[in-house]
Amino acid sequence: MVIGQFVNVLDNLYYAEPHTRKTIVVFVPPVDRHAEYMLNPKFARWTAKTLCQQVERSLKVSSSKELRTICGASLGGLIAAYTGFLYPGTFGNVAAQSASFWFEEKSIIKKFAMKKKLALRFFIQT
Repeated sequence: MVIGQFVNVLDNLYYAEPHTRKTIVVFVPPVDRHAEYMLNPKFARWTAKTLCQQVERSLKVSSSKELRTICGASLGGLIAAYTGFLYPGTFGNVAAQSASFWFEEKSIIKKFAMKKKLALRFFIQT
């Protein structure tokens, strides 16, 4: 199953912008979306530590954090930002589409505000 027809999005991007580097995209369908995506440190750790290692080992690739992006929409955007916050050594980029930054009285925004500047690039779409 192709989630959200993202393969078509990439094909169109590569056609329209041929200089764009090819990428590996990994989709993680949630088991329990609310439990996993609502600022769950265990899910963030699994993503940053276990999943990234499995992808690199399985596909025989490695990537620097500057080339690795975590992204998501809605609650997925929330957990993407949170995972980037907790693991800036693993992810250098965060893409958040209509992220649920309102969750827990905007606590993710407060977390970033209290932290020293992280080496993360953000792409935010609302």
